Amino acid sequence: MTARIIDRRLVVDGEPRLLLAGEFRNSSASNPLDHSGIWDVCAELELDTALVAIAWDLFEPQEGVYDYAIIDALVEGARARGLKLVPLWFGSWKNGLSSYRPAWMKRDPDRFPVIEDAAGTRHPILSAFSPETREADARAFAALCRRIAAIDADGTVVMVQVENEVGILGGTRDRSAAAVDAWNSPVPDELLARLVAERDELRPEIADRLADARPGAGWAETFGTSPYADEVFQAFGYASFIEAVAQAGR
Repeated sequence: MTARIIDRRLVVDGEPRLLLAGEFRNSSASNPLDHSGIWDVCAELELDTALVAIAWDLFEPQEGVYDYAIIDALVEGARARGLKLVPLWFGSWKNGLSSYRPAWMKRDPDRFPVIEDAAGTRHPILSAFSPETREADARAFAALCRRIAAIDADGTVVMVQVENEVGILGGTRDRSAAAVDAWNSPVPDELLARLVAERDELRPEIADRLADARPGAGWAETFGTSPYADEVFQAFGYASFIEAVAQAGR
């Protein structure tokens, strides 16, 4: 089974597919014994697809030790009812927070740092600029995808969401040590070239700054110090992190 997004359409095995989907509540999948009633609701609503969260803390309760019971039960349950399945990876972030990160990460904030705001206050949101966090998330997501590939030869799973609603609630950008280092580094040439090429699609506050942008300049010099500049920086940080996780899963 192969699935791709082409011209904003989901194409599965060469055919466009419209998903008539319903989503389990965030923690409803945590106990496979409770799934049956939810599958019944899907049938009553005449859905053809279920969107279901896979929580990182349950999937990897100990570092490097993966519990496949939930994903196995979900694939089996969906297949038995003729439904398609879309696992939602609640990894480093979910709704702007990091509530689903494993306990072993929470106990080691030096290795897996959280964001800091302008006042130096820490928040329970993993920093997108931590290589350790990115690599840990990528390993776990790859393990999930390997399991799906091993148990799902018939293509019950049509796609997988990587992370969920990333962002910083109540702030503009991360100011943890790694984030500050990234902010003080040159803007990546690839990003700068892409933004310059698409200036007409950007907010004036950013587009106007690009007229004098030069390769090798830092983020503040290139974009200024407005909340819009912070947003470009933070969005690129999240996008780079998630791209690495997605590639590991692929």
